[in-house]
Amino acid sequence: LPKNFIEPVYAPVREELSTTPREIATASMPPSASPEIDNTNRHFKGQQKNEVLVVFCRKHWIVILPHIFLLTLLMAVPFVIFMFRTQYNFAEFISTVAYRTIAVIAIIGITYFFHVCFLKFLNYYLQTFIITNFRVVQLDQTLYFTRNRDSIDLREIQDIEIHQKGIFPTILNYGELIITLSSAHATKHITFTPNPEYYFKKINNTKREYITARGVEKKLQ
Repeated sequence: LPKNFIEPVYAPVREELSTTPREIATASMPPSASPEIDNTNRHFKGQQKNEVLVVFCRKHWIVILPHIFLLTLLMAVPFVIFMFRTQYNFAEFISTVAYRTIAVIAIIGITYFFHVCFLKFLNYYLQTFIITNFRVVQLDQTLYFTRNRDSIDLREIQDIEIHQKGIFPTILNYGELIITLSSAHATKHITFTPNPEYYFKKINNTKREYITARGVEKKLQ
């Protein structure tokens, strides 16, 4: 075919590819997605060139609910001890040395559990699940000794499943995303995902846009 026949067909595509990734991500959002938070200006460690953060999330708050309960219980312990101390004289039951020993052990134990609970809260905010226009990234790190990063290229994703079993996952709307990869049928499990249906659709839509853009780039080469 003559060149002047092919050129008008690919002219809009070239114009779209000349825009920045942020403009492409913004333009590809449907009108119904306008209330969503714009994450295209956010960045994370290990981000590639021209990679745009589409959406991110943390695990469901159910994972820190036991620690919140434990922290509330620990905060109530001093008040309970103070109430019993005003009503009863512990010196009548145990010696002064034993009383002070128990008090020191209780203070050390409460301080330790406070420290553990706050570490769990900080680790909760450090563990994130990220969807970009290139890949799916799972950051699993703690405040001190753990820093793991697992990424999946969108073109390697073959299938995605949602598992929501039980009363609490159904009522509180959280579940597990199981991503099947094309290489050796390996699977990745993303547990305690809030609103899994939303991120299920987000991964599929982003993958479709990624494959379309890659196909257009190959045709233009």
